[in-house]
Amino acid sequence: MHTDQQNNPIRITLCGFPVLFSQWLSFNLSQKNEIIISAILPDQDSVCESDPLDSNVVLLQINSEQQLESINKLNARSKAVLAWWTGNYLNDDLMIQIVNSGASGILADHHLLEDVEKAIRSVANEGFHLNDILSNGLLHYCRKQKIIIGKNTNSFPTFTPREQMVIDLRKQGKTSKEIGHQLCLSKKTIDKVFCDLYRRFNCANFFDILRIQEAEKPRNVLHTSK
Repeated sequence: MHTDQQNNPIRITLCGFPVLFSQWLSFNLSQKNEIIISAILPDQDSVCESDPLDSNVVLLQINSEQQLESINKLNARSKAVLAWWTGNYLNDDLMIQIVNSGASGILADHHLLEDVEKAIRSVANEGFHLNDILSNGLLHYCRKQKIIIGKNTNSFPTFTPREQMVIDLRKQGKTSKEIGHQLCLSKKTIDKVFCDLYRRFNCANFFDILRIQEAEKPRNVLHTSK
């Protein structure tokens, strides 16, 4: 039975994406074996009001909590939903809300086309896709709630050298694109660094990161003197 599922074509509906990006994504995904674009719909309401044909998976762009109801509606119609988050900050609590709304996986702008293809196949064949967003987010959430207690839970989380460099460049007023250019990294990589920082330190914005960085300095000096 599992083999039959893999041999069947995967039909997907793209919903809520900008027109040009939808066209680009549709073209590239349709070049992949066994992936067929069933429909391209402009917004969340259209996918809930009309039947997304015979799609196995609905790839749905969301950027706010208010749009989670669309996932619920699609789940009620037995449609597998792969949520593509484009909002400013995806914290652990919101990530869990998206999954509890019925999403079978979460993607974000830092993911490559290969990641999208893998997520679609996982959702269609396995019913769920676990990637960096979900695995890291669930780990941080479990540690924060003390569901998982490791041997290093009492140690203060520190910044990596690259994170320190990225933070210092942002303090100088540089954008993610400018930071990426200086460090020979993509803008998406820099955005992901900040997203990971916000999640790991449970911060809402860059100013919270700066306060943690300042609080960490005496600790670093103490460790250096030893």
